[in-house]
Amino acid sequence: MNDIDGIFKLLEDWRKLPAYQLERRADIFFAYFLPEIMKERFGVEYDIEDRHKHIIPEFPLRQNKETFRSDKVDYAVIGNNATFLVELKTNESFYNEKQVDYLIRAKEKEGGLNTLIEEIFEIRYSPNSDDKYEKLIERLYSVPNIGKIPFDNGKSDLSSDVLQLLNRKSLNPENLMKVKDEIRVNSSAKPEIVYIVPKLPEKQKPDDSELTLNHRDSKVTFKVITFANISSVLRSYEESNKLASSFQKSLEEWLD
Repeated sequence: MNDIDGIFKLLEDWRKLPAYQLERRADIFFAYFLPEIMKERFGVEYDIEDRHKHIIPEFPLRQNKETFRSDKVDYAVIGNNATFLVELKTNESFYNEKQVDYLIRAKEKEGGLNTLIEEIFEIRYSPNSDDKYEKLIERLYSVPNIGKIPFDNGKSDLSSDVLQLLNRKSLNPENLMKVKDEIRVNSSAKPEIVYIVPKLPEKQKPDDSELTLNHRDSKVTFKVITFANISSVLRSYEESNKLASSFQKSLEEWLD
C-alpha cells in the first residue's frame, strides 16, 4: 500500500468513530480539487495558473454592525464571472439552522462581495483583531478581479499615506474610509451559496442541480455538489494521478 492509499484508509477507519469529524480532516482534498469541480459544475472562470488563489478558506462573514465577531464559511470561491460561498458536509444530517441564517444573510447584503470584503477591513482594523487578517487582506487582493493589490513583494501602487495606514493595528473611521476608498473592489455581484454533500435528500432526484431544505417556516434552495458530481470530475484525471483516483474511491466509501 502506498502512502496516499494509507492516508485514505486511515480516514475510512477513523470516520466511523463517534467523535471523529471527517470533514475537518478531509477538507484539504476537497479544496485541492475545488477549482476544477467549480469549473465543471458551475462554469467558474479563472485567469491565473494558480487557481487556488481564487479560493479563500474559512472566509469570515461579519455577524452585524454591532459586533466585530464573524461566522466562517468553509470556502469563498471568487471566480472571474461569479462568487460562491461553499459549505462542505460529509454527513447526511448536516442541516444547521444558525448556519443557514448567516449564509442567507451574507448572500442578501447590499453590495455583495464588495460589502463582504469591506467588512473584513472593518474587522481587521478593529480593537483586538487577529494579525492574520493582514494576510487575509493580502490574499484577497491577489485575486485578479478584486482590485488593486496592496502587497506585491513589498511594492504597491497605493499612495504612501494609505500604505502607512495599512501598517497600523487599528484605524479610526475616517482613516478606514481612506483605505477602502483607494483599495477598490471591482465586484458588487451577490455570491451564490453552494453545499457539498454526500447525496441529495431522498425526496429529491439524484441529479437535481439544487438542494432544497426546510428552514424555519419556509423552504430554501441552494446550489449543490454531491460526492457523485465530484467523482465524475476526478475520473477525468489521468490514471497516473494517484491522489485523484484514491480520493474518488474514498468518496464512494464515504457514502455508506
